[in-house]
Amino acid sequence: MKVLFGGAEFGKNNEIVKAFTNALHDLEHGPGPNNEIRKTLDNAGHDIVHGPGPNNEIRKLGKRLSL
Repeated sequence: MKVLFGGAEFGKNNEIVKAFTNALHDLEHGPGPNNEIRKTLDNAGHDIVHGPGPNNEIRKLGKRLSL
């Protein structure tokens, strides 16, 4: 697949084409388990239900600031 845009040609391995293809797939099938937004929301949900773990960034900052 080649995409022409303003006289520039983008092949299937171009970053713009890969990002567009990935976004289209997420819209059609939902985000997969390695989607950054999904991982962030899953992690936040886990922290709310089970409390933050020892590697939580906010917890590390509190230790550094002696809080």
